[in-house]
Amino acid sequence: MFKTLVLAATAVSALAISGPVQSAEAQDAFIGEIRIMPYTYCPRNWTATNGQELPIAQNQALFSLMGSTYGGDGRVTMGIPEARGRVLLHTGTSPNGTPYPLGQRGGVEFVSDVVRHTHTVAATTADGDVAEPNGAAIANVTVIPAYTNTNVTQVMHVGTVASNGGPPDVANIQPSSGVQYCLATSGTYPPRP
Repeated sequence: MFKTLVLAATAVSALAISGPVQSAEAQDAFIGEIRIMPYTYCPRNWTATNGQELPIAQNQALFSLMGSTYGGDGRVTMGIPEARGRVLLHTGTSPNGTPYPLGQRGGVEFVSDVVRHTHTVAATTADGDVAEPNGAAIANVTVIPAYTNTNVTQVMHVGTVASNGGPPDVANIQPSSGVQYCLATSGTYPPRP
């Protein structure tokens, strides 16, 4: 009996591989379901999750599930989630207490490495009395040594030290691979638990 079932399953698998291509319709999906597709397009009855707005009149079942959570005016149009350049994130409250509500967008693609800033350089007109700069200030250089630990009375001009940080921005993007996120615009209405 087991051997017959294995042979029958093998025959069905071979038929599926070599037989005619079956048409996959949105009826195989729940309305509003998002799937990853490795194509350059979304199949019929699916739409790309590009943050676009759809007319409610042609998408009443989808609107009854999603409302205007992702945009639209809620009267004539409804929004679709935006997945371009974004990582889809599960909703709820994280273990550290950060809330992630449905439809909320967050994060940035680029951040400033360090905020542009300057440092002050302390100096004095007193004669130098230390040979090493560690813990000392620039002193009167007409004598050697040129540093001192005492009498720090002046802050040198801001142009003495170049500013640090600021542009260019640094990429804040995790390693990734591009695919299509497609949302089912028709299919089975998802039953509540």
